[in-house]
Amino acid sequence: VELSFGGGSEYNETPQHKLKQLFESCGQSVVVRKGQTVLREGNARRLLLMVVKGSVEGVVYDQEAERDTYYHALGSVIPDPSQKHRAGRTPTVLMFGEGSVIGTSPFLSRSPSILYRAREDDTELRVLEAKRDPSGYSGVPGALLVPQVAAAELETLYEGLAHTLVTQLASVTSEANRLFHLKALNDSQSVLADHDQRQSLVRSCIRLLNLPESERLFLQVKMAVTRDGFKPERLRMVVLHNYLVFDQHFFGPSIHKNALFFGV
Repeated sequence: VELSFGGGSEYNETPQHKLKQLFESCGQSVVVRKGQTVLREGNARRLLLMVVKGSVEGVVYDQEAERDTYYHALGSVIPDPSQKHRAGRTPTVLMFGEGSVIGTSPFLSRSPSILYRAREDDTELRVLEAKRDPSGYSGVPGALLVPQVAAAELETLYEGLAHTLVTQLASVTSEANRLFHLKALNDSQSVLADHDQRQSLVRSCIRLLNLPESERLFLQVKMAVTRDGFKPERLRMVVLHNYLVFDQHFFGPSIHKNALFFGV
């Protein structure tokens, strides 16, 4: 059985394909280089962009900072040794390929939000701009109009946007669910690994210090101890139910053979 996609008449009649044709015929063509900003959330202009060629990525940035690599809503920036004069690199949180539609969100204009930039050289975009209708020409005073699009094509525009955005949302939701389950799996594995390490640490204390088999770990704390003004020494304090252990092994599932312990 031979299957073909994208070339049949049924594909040409889909709302997404009609929307792409509308952007190509009515939208302003913009070509940008890799890393160039194409849109910021909260932009006063109400823009709609379609990616025609290449791809676009979204990173979180702080509007109050001079650079988009200082701090952002997801936490501290990721250190980047290759950048000597900058704080680090921001993680990519969104990606858009060919046929994707990107728009601004004015309600985010007063908080750290998203900056969109090209991921590849010669990324081509088609841009439409919506404007308010103060005269009530549309029948709804204050409604948003797209001057580049003829009134007869507005239905095609909105239907195509609805289908495209629903498809993008479904894709994002699916990816979010996948990442959620991966994180849940990693968290459960981390809990099991932590439990195993705690058990190994208790067994090491019992074996090397000849402690009762009934001992259980209550807490472990990493600390620095300064003796007579010398350089601070790193120690791990292991708190058992009946003993306090000072261990020279700062990490790991076993204690040092010369660890000190006291009954409490």
